[in-house]
Amino acid sequence: MGRANLHIFDEWCGSSVDSLRKNVHFPLHPHVRTTVPKLALAPQQNQYGLRIFGYLHPPADGEYIFALDSAKNSELWLSSDESPLNVVLRAWVGKVCLLSSTQFPAFIHAGQRLTTLVLPDWC
Repeated sequence: MGRANLHIFDEWCGSSVDSLRKNVHFPLHPHVRTTVPKLALAPQQNQYGLRIFGYLHPPADGEYIFALDSAKNSELWLSSDESPLNVVLRAWVGKVCLLSSTQFPAFIHAGQRLTTLVLPDWC
């Protein structure tokens, strides 16, 4: 089982993921760099932004369901290959303070490396 990279941008509060992108520290200078065992998080703090990213390595050919649940603004980006330059916005939620979710299917071949990027906005 792999791990995903997690970047935390402290003391930040914005109204959208786009405002996180405009943060002077984003994306190269997070306050915290760590890894997590899965793409699901349950944050316990306020006023920060997150960037979760890494590669997916599917064990078998098939259709995989990707889902995004968030109480704030969040985006899920996925590439068709291992290049971060090819990520495409595949799911997003944007209802502030309401739990929102969305999902989509993607057919993936075994051994194919895909780049993933999740941008949750926590304030």
